Order: sequence, then structure tokens, then C-alpha cells
Amino acid sequence: MNKQESHKEKNLIKYLLIGLIVTLFARYVPHNTMLNEEAIMIGAVASIIFGILDMYAPSIIIKVN
Repeated sequence: MNKQESHKEKNLIKYLLIGLIVTLFARYVPHNTMLNEEAIMIGAVASIIFGILDMYAPSIIIKVN
């Protein structure tokens, strides 16, 4: 496995983990619980958005003089 494949696998795990965390929070944190399908959809959208943001703006550096 080369370095690029390792980086892709690491990012995939990161995006899936973020999606899972958002799904769990969307399902269990609100006072009125929502359906599983709705929570999964919210988690999937959050994971996709996080992946897009991570590809186009992977890090932001603010330099203070």
C-alpha cells in the first residue's frame, strides 16, 4: 500500500466517522426523537459536506504578525 492509498483510506474513515457521529446525535439528542431514516440522511449529508470542504479547504492558516 502506497502513501496515497493510505491517505485515501484515512480520509474515508474520517468522513464515515463524522457521518456516524452526526447520525447518532441527530437520532438521540433532540427531545423529540426522529426516524432512523431521517437521522441517517442528516449524517450522510454532513459527511458529504465535510468531505467536500476537506478537499477544497483542507487547512486554513491564519498568520498573526
